[in-house]
Amino acid sequence: MRKINPELERRMIHATKELGKRASDNGLDASQIRNLVNVAQSANCFEEVDLFVRYQAARYDAWRRGRLYEALLNELGKFYDEAPDEGKMNAVRLFCGYLARWHKVAKEKVLEEKE
Repeated sequence: MRKINPELERRMIHATKELGKRASDNGLDASQIRNLVNVAQSANCFEEVDLFVRYQAARYDAWRRGRLYEALLNELGKFYDEAPDEGKMNAVRLFCGYLARWHKVAKEKVLEEKE
């Protein structure tokens, strides 16, 4: 697995924080986020993950509420585009993993801002 630029990864962690909170606020349960992570881990291309998110949005209101799925795909696409060619799918996997962590943090209400 190719490593991505540390600055890109840092920005990814910050971007997924808000999305994780929104996903929690929308009522997405942990299994839906885990399914996203699993799809990302096994995907061969970005389009597989994109299709899965859109499919979930078609099935569950929580993905559509506040246009969460669109925000997620928009942010994910930005990081995919910024990653070097050999690290693009690694960026997708990392993004989904960070999203899962922030979702759990938000669900457990341990989000804290650093001063």
